[in-house]
Amino acid sequence: QELGKPGPATEGIFKDARAAAEALVRHLQPCAQALWDYLAQVPAALGEFLQAQFVHDCADLAYFLPPHQGAIEGLLHVCVGGADSPAALASLCVLMANARMPPAPCGTLERALAALQPDARLALCKRLEAWRGPVHAAEFE
Repeated sequence: QELGKPGPATEGIFKDARAAAEALVRHLQPCAQALWDYLAQVPAALGEFLQAQFVHDCADLAYFLPPHQGAIEGLLHVCVGGADSPAALASLCVLMANARMPPAPCGTLERALAALQPDARLALCKRLEAWRGPVHAAEFE
């Protein structure tokens, strides 16, 4: 087998990982609302100490376990104010896409994106193109 090429062993690993992820989603589904309510409080609790990876992880989780609108609004309200980097804004965009929340004409995130300077927009696009994680890409269209 050529290095870097998928083979029977890697296919088995991917199959097992997919099955484990599906089992985890089934296990979390009954408590999804409570989980997202809890996660929505984290940015306000941590304030300036919030790590950018937190929103990225929330975006990944939202792909498998979509949050309710109240949790998304809570996360956006707090996170957009501190989202001064293209990486943070990219995570928020993917979070919205994975939550299957359409853009709001005058929404919090939309206003932040509209206010970006051209160089920051380019950096944001590059971040989105290089995103490592699941994305409901149809939501970007």
